[in-house]
Amino acid sequence: MSFLDKFRPKREPDAAEKRSSRGGKAPTSNDVASLAELDPDFNPALDKILEEHDVVDRLRTLPIWLIAFGIQVAILVALALFSMGDKNKNDLAINSQMDENESLDMDDLDDDSLDISDFDIDVEEAPEAVEQPAMSFTNIETAPDLSLTDAYEVDQTEIVQPVQTIPLAGALEGRLMGKGRLLKSGGGNDASERAVQAALKWLAEHQQPDGSWSFQNAGEGGGRTVADNAATAMAVLPFLGAGNTPSKGEYKAVVARGIEFLLTNGNRTGNGYDLRDLGKDERNDSGRMYSHGLAAIALCEACAMGAEEHDKRYQALRSTAQQTIAFIQYAQDPAMGGWRYLPQEQPGDTSVTGWQVMALKSGSMGGLSVDPMVMKKAINFLANQVSADGGARYGYQDNHGTDATTAIGLLCRLYLDWDPKNPNILRGADYLLRKGPDFKNAYYIYYATQVLHHIGGPRWKEWNDQVRDTLVNSQVQSGEDAGSWDPSQDVYRGEAGRLYVTSLFCMTLEVYYRHMPLYAQTQYGDAETEDFPLD
Repeated sequence: MSFLDKFRPKREPDAAEKRSSRGGKAPTSNDVASLAELDPDFNPALDKILEEHDVVDRLRTLPIWLIAFGIQVAILVALALFSMGDKNKNDLAINSQMDENESLDMDDLDDDSLDISDFDIDVEEAPEAVEQPAMSFTNIETAPDLSLTDAYEVDQTEIVQPVQTIPLAGALEGRLMGKGRLLKSGGGNDASERAVQAALKWLAEHQQPDGSWSFQNAGEGGGRTVADNAATAMAVLPFLGAGNTPSKGEYKAVVARGIEFLLTNGNRTGNGYDLRDLGKDERNDSGRMYSHGLAAIALCEACAMGAEEHDKRYQALRSTAQQTIAFIQYAQDPAMGGWRYLPQEQPGDTSVTGWQVMALKSGSMGGLSVDPMVMKKAINFLANQVSADGGARYGYQDNHGTDATTAIGLLCRLYLDWDPKNPNILRGADYLLRKGPDFKNAYYIYYATQVLHHIGGPRWKEWNDQVRDTLVNSQVQSGEDAGSWDPSQDVYRGEAGRLYVTSLFCMTLEVYYRHMPLYAQTQYGDAETEDFPLD
């Protein structure tokens, strides 16, 4: 008995079978005499019909699950034959998605269960693997041919599976929401905001055709440093600070072109995406990690502010920003935790370290992966290598430094491990107030303004009233350089020039909304409740 016979119903024997059991036989066409001996029930035509119905009845009585199984097998066989018949397709593409709640048990995979030789597939030889550090995120790939120009305007058919939506980080909310209220409550005014808009106009006018900026080609008073990645990042940051992104704002096309330049002018390495302006100026070895830190901040801020974007170009931006974080983590001094000009090869200094810490925090705000141990090592560098006066002051490579390094160190501690009411932070802020603003050092003004803004209260008001009005009144008002600041008195005028000074002073006047303060209090009396036209 066959397997299927077990599921067939029992039936009565048909007429032919009855005759056979009685010894009768069916007549042949030339056996006329035997017709007289036929069983009266014998009817060849009827027997054929009964046999056909018998087959149908057998099928009808089969279980439903067995019929369905047979149909599925037939479909699978047909599909297999169809795919095997297409000789022009020799690539194997597998597209799978796993539910976020599912997991893959690697123990279920038996290396002996599959033999690659069983498959006739042409496989290209894989490139030689690059050794990667434990903290590298270079498994994330970026499509190199994606463009950010035209402000992310894409046809809906180009949209791919979106990445997980990341809420806009609270620290950057003021750029896009409640900007006017924060400007007023934080101590800004109409004049300071007009100065910002004039600076952005000057910066936009000096963008180069390829989307970059240059320290050298920035009007009268250009610097001699050749570092286009650094210059581009310094120019893009004020636009981002004012709420412009590659897809939003008056200057969205300017930002998109600048971001695209950074996405295509670095080096992809086994340790992350390297934006150090390598080989562009042999005299400028010291600018290499400066360039990378600045460019990483720009990409990470654009990523954080564009978290609602889900097309291919946003994913390219996000994955490249992640790789800039990977390179910063790789470049950290393994002994003390700081950063300097060359990755891993030199003890850190506070100036280079400041830009890397800000980049790591910008990446964290944008929802990117940042190794907590890297941040702990940075704290170790600040606390044990360059700290003075219990953490109220900071040196350059040891505990001897400048007012600028103190401002940098204090800002890093605010973002890494101390709150604005920490006694050491407050003593440091009092030190900055005693020294007062030095308008011949835009670098110092930029960092010290952020420190005092986060602390707030009377200290901030005293500082802001001086800085705001002086910067507004000293901005160039006419001519080709209208909207910029004259770099002729700045300590770094020869290296970076007008673009550098203008970018830092513009971001200083954006401080009211560029980063949300690390405290919850009204800074300027009842002004927080007033309306302001920029809302």
